[in-house]
Formats: sequence, structure tokens, C-alpha cells
Amino acid sequence: MNWIKENKITLIGVVICAAVMIYGLGCESTVSSLTSTEQVNREQLNKEYTTVVAQLTFEQNALTGRIVALPDEYEGKIAILDQKDFAKQAIFNLGITTIATGATPTPITIITLALAALGLGFGTNQTLNNRKTKKENITLTARLSAVEKTAVA
Repeated sequence: MNWIKENKITLIGVVICAAVMIYGLGCESTVSSLTSTEQVNREQLNKEYTTVVAQLTFEQNALTGRIVALPDEYEGKIAILDQKDFAKQAIFNLGITTIATGATPTPITIITLALAALGLGFGTNQTLNNRKTKKENITLTARLSAVEKTAVA
């Protein structure tokens, strides 16, 4: 008992050191998350890393599919503009020809012009619908391939 009374400070220091070591070794190490300020341990960090990589890979594949489809979409829209311009020019030329020849517009000429304008609108709408369906199919294919690659990995 005398030893404890004489070495009270040393004994308290040893007990405090032991408590700090047990606490330090018993607690899991944590770091801030990859996506938030939340603290995570090693296992949570590994799961989060895998999730983030899979998500970014999916987004990259979707963007790659969009980039691949973009030139076709651009060319399709240019073709639609060309069709519209051609049809407008044809209708304009028909009207100019009618006026230049000095002929009075007949009901048949007016009906022809109206049907040409209607056909232009219908044809353009069909072309747009076909392009939209093709674009959706390409996007769906890109997404499916991304999911398959993620599932395999």
C-alpha cells in the first residue's frame, strides 16, 4: 500500500495511458465520404467507391452512346431542313410560274398548293417520328450494354 501512495502520479499516468490506448485501438478509423461530409469506415468506403464507379461508368456509356448517335441526328435534322426548303421553293416556284405566265390562279392550282403544303407538314412529321424512334432505340441499346458491363464487372 505504501508503494501506491508513493507512486500515485505514476499509477494514474499508467492507467490514463492504458485507457487511451484501449480507446484508440478499439475504435474504427474513419474518413470523410467520397460523396458527402459524413464519416465512413473502410468497408463503407469500399462500397461507396464501387457504387460511384458503377454510376460514373453508366453515365460515361450513356454519353458515349449519345455522342455516337449525335452525327446521325444532326444529319437527319439537316435532311429535314433540306426537305422543307425544297418544298417551300417548289411551292413558291409553282406560284411564281402561275403569276409569270399571266394565268389567273385556278381552284386546281390553289388546291395543289394547299395539298403540297399539307404533304410537306405530314412528311416532315413522319420523318421526325422515325428519327425519334431510332434515337430512342440507340439510347436504349447504350443503356442495356452499360448495365450488362456493370453486371459482368
